[in-house]
Amino acid sequence: MSPRRSKPESERLLIAIAVVPSLFFLLFPLLKPLPAATVSEGRNVLVLASAGELGGFKPSVLKVVAGERLNVSFWAMDVGHSFNLPQLNVDLALPPGETRDLSFETGFEEDAGEYRYLVNGRRFSFPKAPGSPSLRAPLVLEFKCNRYCSPAHWGMRGQLVIDPPAASSP
Repeated sequence: MSPRRSKPESERLLIAIAVVPSLFFLLFPLLKPLPAATVSEGRNVLVLASAGELGGFKPSVLKVVAGERLNVSFWAMDVGHSFNLPQLNVDLALPPGETRDLSFETGFEEDAGEYRYLVNGRRFSFPKAPGSPSLRAPLVLEFKCNRYCSPAHWGMRGQLVIDPPAASSP
């Protein structure tokens, strides 16, 4: 004869099977992305890194005007991440709960035929548009997390945007 579960034990099991999934569906909406700016304009920026399901990089767009220095502090909130910017050969490990700092020195040069952005010693050149010598587009560099962190890892992406300086008056 096999041992039988007592009625109170089977009722507790049935309640647990019903309650645990219900709690998940009630609490899941609270796991939404952190309320943070998606665009940061300034010289000193704190970037929060969290799994893609919780928002990824916040802010995800870093903007600076050419000629200014951009200081960025990264803080991984949950698991290990990385800040990977291949155009500048940057791959910064972001251990959980620790802060890592990175600076970008930016510059701008212009002559008759082209304009150039300088970022940490790297030069990015663009031809001037014929007939519009004052039209200059910003430099946009894509960054990403290079360390698998969650099923939504692919969403941990962002941009470093370097705007041209204001055109000088003749």
